[in-house]
Order: sequence, then structure tokens, then C-alpha cells
Amino acid sequence: MATSTPRRPMPDALDSRAARVLGLLVLYELVGSYLYFRYTPAQPTRLRYLVYPFVWVNVGLLAALTVRTTAGSRRHRALALAVAVPYTLAVLYVPGVLQVTLPGIRTLPPSAPHWDLVWAAPGWGPLLTYESSLVVANLVPYKVVGYLALGSLVYANVLRVSRASLGGLLGLVTCVSCAAPLFASGVALLGGGAGLVAVATRYSVDLGTLAFLVSVVFLYRGANGAWPLAGGAE
Repeated sequence: MATSTPRRPMPDALDSRAARVLGLLVLYELVGSYLYFRYTPAQPTRLRYLVYPFVWVNVGLLAALTVRTTAGSRRHRALALAVAVPYTLAVLYVPGVLQVTLPGIRTLPPSAPHWDLVWAAPGWGPLLTYESSLVVANLVPYKVVGYLALGSLVYANVLRVSRASLGGLLGLVTCVSCAAPLFASGVALLGGGAGLVAVATRYSVDLGTLAFLVSVVFLYRGANGAWPLAGGAE
């Protein structure tokens, strides 16, 4: 008779130490934002556009620093990297943070390599851009931090599921939470109606933030054992 594997207790991510770190981070961001607007040409925008970057940075950093990473063999770690790195590049590529020349698929316009710095609002800036004929990088700070955090969570999830079954790994790769940032950024490419495209364009930052938060919650909980694995015990 098969017996179920007892579920490991969920770690308390928001323990007192994490809460203190988060409180100090928010205080630093408030003071830093005031000084940033005072001493740079950046101008405030709508309130939600000022808040969203800090939501991405704070939630992403907190999740990445407190997620439980399962110890694995060298093969498991290599497999986790083989999934997490392309995933991270994909979520950077779809919204245009990173663009590259792909032979036979996409060619960037000819350009001499150069760097530019734009003093946008905190989180949106300082926006560092690099442009060449091979690579264009629009390094929006909050997106870079957020997507790297997602990549680290995918890595932690793959380490967990790769020890159980191939079915569990395929379930991770095709999960809604992993695909959500890609969908939110690329909905206009899906052939939807003009109304859908207009809404997605107007509220792209709102939808992207929602997709990011959903992804963090599901991936974080998955890495910490909230979801049962098919095919065996951990």
C-alpha cells in the first residue's frame, strides 16, 4: 500500500529579520527617491508608475533571497541552469529589455556601439542603454532586477522537480506562472482583437506587474514545496 510523503513545512519568508530588511529597504527607497528627484533632471509621473518599480524590486529581491534552494547533484544543477538561463533571456527579450541579431530571423539596424544614460524616474532609471548592430540592451533597473529574480526562482523550482520526475519538470516549463510575463509582454503578437491590443498597450505596466507578482507567488511557493510533485517523493 502506497503511503503519501509528508509535506515539508513552509518556511516563514517574512520573518522578523526579513521584515526589518524590507522596512530598511523601503526607507532607503523613499529617501533615495527624494534625493534622486531633487538632484537629477528626472520628473515624477503618475503615482502608480512611481510605485510599480519598487514593487518589482522589493518583491523580487525578497523572494530570491529567501527562497529555499534544494541541494542537488551537479547534473541537477546543470539541468536547472539549462532551463533557468534561457527562461531569463526569454523574459528579457520579449519586452525588449534585451534584443539581439538572430541570423535568418531578425537583424538589428546597423549601428556603431555606444552607451546612453537617461535620468528617468527611480526604478525606470537611471536607464542605461547599449546599442550595436548585434545587441541592443535597454537596462531598465526594475525589470532587470525582477526578471533576474524570476530566473532564480525558476532555477530553484527545477532543482526541486528534477529530483522527482520528468513529468514534474515538464509541468514547470509549461506552467502558467512561468508564461505569465511572456504573455503580458507579448499579447499584441498573439493576434487578438484591436480592443485587446489597445487595453494591453494602455495598461501594459499594470498587466506586467500583475503577471510578475503572480509568477513570483507561484514559483516561490513551488520551490518551497507548496505544490505536490508527480512521480515520487522529494
